[in-house]
Amino acid sequence: MLHYWFVTSQNKSDKLVIFLLLKFKDSNTLKIFWFNGGPGCSSLTGLLDGMGPYLINKDGKSLRKNVYSWNKYASVVFIESPVGVGYSYSLNGQIKNSDDNVIIFS
Repeated sequence: MLHYWFVTSQNKSDKLVIFLLLKFKDSNTLKIFWFNGGPGCSSLTGLLDGMGPYLINKDGKSLRKNVYSWNKYASVVFIESPVGVGYSYSLNGQIKNSDDNVIIFS
């Protein structure tokens, strides 16, 4: 099951980061937080080109099941960071800075 949500920055309420969660059937399982690299690389690349439950076919229009999907073994959170990457965005077009790369998990 795929869930997604936008999270507003605590310090800059005009910046929204998207998180996508691929949920494993067992809620007590391992959790993986995935940043694709970069900065400036969308985590959707990892979701759609290797780790997710479906892969994009060569025609670019259709999907096929991924027998090696990571969510068979864990719940995976794909994080679009910094703001401006993928579907994450700024409401005022503000330039990205290093503060946008910091996320604290507690």
